[in-house]
Amino acid sequence: SSPQKVYKLNLDVAGTLTVDASSVIDLDGKGYPANYYSGPDFGNNTRPSCHGGIRSNAGSDCAYGRYERAQFAGSAGRSYDATNNGKGGGVAQIRAQSLVLDGVVRANARGGYLSEGGGAGGGIDLEVSSLSGSGVVEANGGTNTYGGSYPAGGGGRISVYVGERSGFSGSLRARTVSGGTPGGAGTVYVKETGQSYGHLIVDNGGLAA
Repeated sequence: SSPQKVYKLNLDVAGTLTVDASSVIDLDGKGYPANYYSGPDFGNNTRPSCHGGIRSNAGSDCAYGRYERAQFAGSAGRSYDATNNGKGGGVAQIRAQSLVLDGVVRANARGGYLSEGGGAGGGIDLEVSSLSGSGVVEANGGTNTYGGSYPAGGGGRISVYVGERSGFSGSLRARTVSGGTPGGAGTVYVKETGQSYGHLIVDNGGLAA
């Protein structure tokens, strides 16, 4: 595959999509590649470690995309090793009549190091008539293996369009992580059928950017 292409997961289910407690839809590290390729346009070192949230040492606002629709992957940071390779989180578009989520849907970034840090969280866009279960949807930034004043990656974006979600007790998370200086929170947007505006959640899990 081309190094200048990020592949989106498009999952379209006519009936019920079930992700049980032992299952994961895993897009961790499937976003923009290291070193520091950046969304949304594959710029080189234009928005490293940024997406819905920015990295801590960014000189200006490097966020991109819109909270209403999560449609981009996360920017990369700087690769440290095979595990902490600095890649951003991937991007998914999921459509189903019903989503029964007891497992995990995730598009987290990989850790990185130095001033570009870990990657940024990716993007997950859900549109379902019914959402139930106790699982997790997350698009979190990556840690910085050097810690200290070096930046962790910013959070990604999650958008959820849903008809009925009273049966869902799980979590929606798009935030930075500990390990280095925290980046900015990403965005979680939930719009129920019939609402004019929906709910925008910006929650960094108690970490101050």
